[in-house]
Amino acid sequence: MTIGALIAIEGYRAYLRETNARMLFVAVGFLLLSVGSVLEGIFYDVLHFAVFLAGMIQTLFVALGIALILYSLYVTTDTTETATQKPDTSHELS
Repeated sequence: MTIGALIAIEGYRAYLRETNARMLFVAVGFLLLSVGSVLEGIFYDVLHFAVFLAGMIQTLFVALGIALILYSLYVTTDTTETATQKPDTSHELS
């Protein structure tokens, strides 16, 4: 959990430095992975949840973390610039 939390902190710091949305998704993804890795034990041993429910909650956190990391690979960094940019029509014939 410690290594995942350190990666999340560094990803967040990179997001603040670069204002790159990809780094924010990576940071939150690793945070969810790190927290999810210990949630099952906490819910089962401390809060006395059923083992199935505790496992389902842990799996949900891990799945969301992996999904965010995967999404960070596909998200574009300059969404505002590409949305307002006019298409290049210089190659079209009149």
